Amino acid sequence: MYIAAHEWSSPHVASPPVAQSDLSPAIPQGGLAHLYRQLATAQPDEAVRLQGAHFLRGQLAIVSRQPCSLPESPQDLAAWMEANAQNVTARYSLYLDERKAGAPRRFFSNRAHALYFLRSVAPTKLVDGAWLYGLVEHWRNPRFAELVQTYVEELGDGAVDKNHVVLYRKLLSRHGIDTMDGIADDFYRQGLIQLALGWNARDFLPEVIGFNLGYEQLPLHLLITAYELNELGLDPYYFTLHVTVDNGDTGHARRACQAVMDTLPQIGDADDFWERVRNGAKLGDEGVGTSQVIEGFDIQQEVVRILMQKSPAGHGAHSDYCRVAGRPINDWLSQPQNIPDFLA
Repeated sequence: MYIAAHEWSSPHVASPPVAQSDLSPAIPQGGLAHLYRQLATAQPDEAVRLQGAHFLRGQLAIVSRQPCSLPESPQDLAAWMEANAQNVTARYSLYLDERKAGAPRRFFSNRAHALYFLRSVAPTKLVDGAWLYGLVEHWRNPRFAELVQTYVEELGDGAVDKNHVVLYRKLLSRHGIDTMDGIADDFYRQGLIQLALGWNARDFLPEVIGFNLGYEQLPLHLLITAYELNELGLDPYYFTLHVTVDNGDTGHARRACQAVMDTLPQIGDADDFWERVRNGAKLGDEGVGTSQVIEGFDIQQEVVRILMQKSPAGHGAHSDYCRVAGRPINDWLSQPQNIPDFLA
């Protein structure tokens, strides 16, 4: 075991997740999005929770073979965090200098591109903080204080208008992005990881702590996203809020490092615990990353997607005065798959 019961005030830590060669059968028919929606319900049943745990073991088997950016020793975490923050802010300063010198936006070619991004990352943003949910039951244990406080702040400290998920829902609604239908299945992977950690914290405690450690560090893409959204007239508050709360002084980045030191075993195999923390941190890079989302934008495909989504509502609402290629508009809109030929 990692910690003697009298040391921990009894939170259970399971043995390390077992790597398996093929864990894909754990995903029910319908894929990642289906399991994501099941875990996002108010209280998924035990079978669904276990499917989430099985999915996590598969992801951990993958990341265990990948390099890790964390230091070899947890005692070096503070220096690692400070070096990362300095690197990010230095690169952001260079970005600002480039923009002042006339360079184009690095992320978003236009407003439609930015809206595509906001929609595509919604499955992740709409479960913000979920990975810490399973630790709430230990709120009386001082060794979990930093993690529980981080979770409470993700919820807005009790103020609905500061709740991170609510903020993102409002952002989507404000710009008419009211559905995630048609989002590619792999866009749900990162959010699914977070939900699965939240519902299985007892079995994946070191991985939860590690995921929180990696995910709460300030990334460069957060700063650039906020800057360019503002430039395009889109509200950047959700992103600027994270720049604030994730700071390395008293914010989530610093607390995440402290949480590792608070929970590191005093009795037991600290090295094994730390290795699981490192693997948990690597889970934050799984799924479609920010750069991949941005690079995947195709304005023609977006036009087709939007019209295909709207065609059932538009079918039957047009007169026959105008025809395209000899066919009435209602006829073109009768089947969504007609849309590419209709546009052509």
